[in-house]
Amino acid sequence: MNSRLYIKINYSVLLICLIFLSSCSLFKGSKNFENTDRKTAKIVTKLIENQVNVDWMKTKIKATADFNGQKLSFPVEIRIQKDEVIWGVAKKLGFEVGRVLIKKDSVYIINRLGRSYDQFSWSQLSEFAGGLPLSFELVQQTLLGNPVFFSNEFSIDESRSGTWIVSQSSSKNGYYEISADGLLLSMELIDKTSNGSLSVSMEKYQNLETKQQFAFFRTFEVYENGKSEGSLELDFNKIETEGPLEFPFQISKKYKKGLLPN
Repeated sequence: MNSRLYIKINYSVLLICLIFLSSCSLFKGSKNFENTDRKTAKIVTKLIENQVNVDWMKTKIKATADFNGQKLSFPVEIRIQKDEVIWGVAKKLGFEVGRVLIKKDSVYIINRLGRSYDQFSWSQLSEFAGGLPLSFELVQQTLLGNPVFFSNEFSIDESRSGTWIVSQSSSKNGYYEISADGLLLSMELIDKTSNGSLSVSMEKYQNLETKQQFAFFRTFEVYENGKSEGSLELDFNKIETEGPLEFPFQISKKYKKGLLPN
């Protein structure tokens, strides 16, 4: 597979997931519910209390992308300083293929295969995403495995087995499966205007050093009009939560501006 296709596949699957999630309101842990009965509020409150909250995080991930019939697996290292910076390096066959530095105002990307780089503001990325509000906070929540809701109004979905809560707005529906001890098991996010949907499953919960429960295996599946558009699996390795961490990011003077190779 050539380098241009490789970068396109991985960038596209990640962007699809982030674009869809960006249309949700970021859940900041508020317990101020509206039009929500006591039983449902108790379930959601437990989910809030189980959110992962760390100042530093370092992990290695085996990512598997499946897009347009092309399936690729590659290791990624992620480092996070809460509310400040997210840093990542992707490799293939032991060689670095790309590096990203995500800050609150900009995203910087290095493409080693194409000997190129790019820098985007969040407003630029939002424009690429059709005007949807992408943000640093959104990416951080997604990597931590925390839920993102459409509103602060919730109800229980009695039509499904298990415990499912529903959060919805005029254009979107969100369905969330919650375990008996308040852990997020899966999410189904539906955009009623585009007929697009995102299914997220959270598995293999284990304790972090902080005693918080973290989902070490996640699957993102994107659908449009009921047809699969791509998927991304993230298999997390050991999580470290001690800091400070370093975030090396230097762009060679020999690299040209432009994310993809010609």
